[in-house]
Amino acid sequence: MVSAITGTFTQGDIIATIQGEQDQIIRSPLAGVLLVQGGPGTGKTAVALHRAAYLLYSDSRIIQGGGVLFVGPTEGYLAYVDDVLPSLGEDSVQVCTLRELVVEGATASVEADPAVAELKSSTEVLKGVEAAVAYY
Repeated sequence: MVSAITGTFTQGDIIATIQGEQDQIIRSPLAGVLLVQGGPGTGKTAVALHRAAYLLYSDSRIIQGGGVLFVGPTEGYLAYVDDVLPSLGEDSVQVCTLRELVVEGATASVEADPAVAELKSSTEVLKGVEAAVAYY
């Protein structure tokens, strides 16, 4: 069923269609930051949301250590995440954009240099995100 509001499948619809590879990601051992990436419509959001719920359910260290931080691309996307997580039984996930993760983010501007913008959108930025999350 397609949601008229979001134009995407609802989480209830998606859970019935999770592929084996997606389930492996959802249930993989906890090893720090997990970057979920893929093309449009590949189930990234479903996997990431179910991963957050799974970790909170399966690993008591998560709650004791402060919970799950879900970093998303935009405030609108995170509003959707905040709406869906309670339907998965979770209301203790913290959400933020990369911009909100560090003090300097409040004054950050769009990158004008295409080469730098490409680097910032690559998986290499994961090292910086891991450091920021550890600090946060």
